[in-house]
Amino acid sequence: MADVARGDEIRDLIDRHLTDQLDYRLVDYHRASPSFRALIKAVLVLQPRNPEQDAVYKELVARCFVLDNDRALIEAASGQAMSPLEWTGLLQLLAVLLGLLAVLPGGTPLGSLVAGVMAGALLTLIVLLRKLDLLRWHERVTIWEPTTRLFQNLGRAPFVPREVIPSSRYRPAGRVRIVDYPDPYPNRASKVVTVVDQVDVGSSTSGLSERLG
Repeated sequence: MADVARGDEIRDLIDRHLTDQLDYRLVDYHRASPSFRALIKAVLVLQPRNPEQDAVYKELVARCFVLDNDRALIEAASGQAMSPLEWTGLLQLLAVLLGLLAVLPGGTPLGSLVAGVMAGALLTLIVLLRKLDLLRWHERVTIWEPTTRLFQNLGRAPFVPREVIPSSRYRPAGRVRIVDYPDPYPNRASKVVTVVDQVDVGSSTSGLSERLG
């Protein structure tokens, strides 16, 4: 019975840490550190009672050290967003290049076509850089889908901020926990979680609501 309770506690801590990560932007990944430390502490104080449990415990401890190292790397990488000054310089360079392309064609159809293609390529590159800077490049397959599967493996409904759905960044299906944030970022103390069975863009069919303070 104690093992079952301990397992449920670990599962709750994993769920809490995952939801903490999704509450904040990736550039603020460090804000989920308290729930991560609580999870690691709960794992380290486990007391194996037989050789099989001892082997599993040693593997869990090793994984904890790996996760701690990986977390430090993620915090370092995700916190290096481009500054407004860097974006200003980049956009000014783009304007100069587009201006040069506008005078290059010389009135010939072929020159105009080449200039148009090059201008489109430059604009596409800027959009790509912006997505990479926001850490949203392929986020559906690298963040939302793996996280959804992890929640489901824990026996919990996936956790998705409402703002993600109307923007088509991710469209969850089935039973989902949709979270709203009444207060400005990064205040998440008053978040409201609604459990729904279906998701409608811009709204959700209400199920069970709970205010998390």
